[in-house]
Amino acid sequence: MSASLSQSLLAYDTGRFDFDMVRAHPNDRAAFESGLKAVQAKIFARENLAVTRELLESSRGGETLSPEQLDAASRIVSALYMKIYAEKRGLATCTGIPDFPYTEIASNFPSYDYLILRRTIEALGGFPLILDVGLDELAEFYGQREHKRFALFLQAFLEASAHFFKGHANQPDALQTIRALLDQFITRELDQSSQWSPVTLSDFASKSAERLLASGERVAKSNAKFCEKWREYVPEQQKKNIVITTATESERTGLLNALGESGFTRSRFVSTGDGMAEEYTRGHTERIVYLTTSAGSLGANSAGGVLSPAIRHLGTKYLISAGICFGLKPNVQGVGKQVLGDVVFSSHVQDYETARLGKEIKPRGDKLPSGQALLQAARIARDDTDRSNFRIDEGLFLSGQKLVDNNDFVHDLRVQFPEALAGEMEGNAVAVACHNAGVQWIVIKAICDWGMDKEDGWQEIAANRACRLALDTAIIILSSE
Repeated sequence: MSASLSQSLLAYDTGRFDFDMVRAHPNDRAAFESGLKAVQAKIFARENLAVTRELLESSRGGETLSPEQLDAASRIVSALYMKIYAEKRGLATCTGIPDFPYTEIASNFPSYDYLILRRTIEALGGFPLILDVGLDELAEFYGQREHKRFALFLQAFLEASAHFFKGHANQPDALQTIRALLDQFITRELDQSSQWSPVTLSDFASKSAERLLASGERVAKSNAKFCEKWREYVPEQQKKNIVITTATESERTGLLNALGESGFTRSRFVSTGDGMAEEYTRGHTERIVYLTTSAGSLGANSAGGVLSPAIRHLGTKYLISAGICFGLKPNVQGVGKQVLGDVVFSSHVQDYETARLGKEIKPRGDKLPSGQALLQAARIARDDTDRSNFRIDEGLFLSGQKLVDNNDFVHDLRVQFPEALAGEMEGNAVAVACHNAGVQWIVIKAICDWGMDKEDGWQEIAANRACRLALDTAIIILSSE
């Protein structure tokens, strides 16, 4: 980079030098040109030194610069550095928005307005991080996936906001007035500077993109003028509301791992009526709501107590219950096919609790089928999964209130339901709540024990595998036309 800087400074041409670049100013021109010979002398004598302010302050080349010349030359070198870096790497301008010119003109307001950009970055929590990272790190970040996504939503939000205020201003071209209104609007809609302190540029860009998206969508619902411009950049989200639910800590960890590995980030908390859930998004069309319950199907905070009102409040179309289960077909001395860590997704869920007790026990619980689209998506996800270390099977789940850890009870279940592959505690509530609401559902869980002699050793592995398949199934639904 120093070589390119040296060439530019030694071949300085007043007719081709852009004094409207960031960090350079037309007022610097006279001072810079008056000290140009001294600058060039230092360049000739720099040997292996970088072209920095320290070099300009030195006595190399036998020349010295006045304070005014030194300040002007330092800003020119900084501006040239950014310009050359951008040109060599095909990067964006300092706005972070690709293809915007360097020159500030009214037609580019507000996407290239220093005061508005600075206020927005500040509101999103970008200071002091942006000021502390080096120029090389900033330039290196340009063009990365997180940066492009952030730049898209930043431009969309600012353009839509300005479009609204220009439509209501007495003088639409009075940038000072529009800027003041935008400043207030940004503070109200985006300010989270007191809530978090990003550690990396990637962290800042990812979280800020989600903030901009969530705020933009919220404003677009109630502001037609804002929505008009916003939708030019951000098409309306698909109405495929998918809820994934878990009931234990290991299941929660497994799902959060899967979401993070797939590029989903938490964008906001959402109300479920009397409760709360978390929204995770990727891009501007993929949205998943994550809902946690207590274990089991009965009780105020269980799947049975939480799911019905949540489904109604969230407008749920699809629901996936993900987590761990006990297997009913263990591979023992060549009999059975399952091993710990295998994944099962439901074709049906059978309530094993409801029964007629007479001379014989006769099951009378509901046996409900999983949703057709989710079942097909799970099959596709299974075929796309590396199954070299475990199986993924489709079949009947048994569901009841018992935390099963009894050999005789498991034996009885096998006798009563010989076709069943696995058992768990939430599926019955999931199936009934979704059936009554007309919502598609599926249970996707992995085997962590055999319903006897329970240990926790396989819970983490099983939860990770099941939640990975659950998320892959959801993504297939989201990506369908």
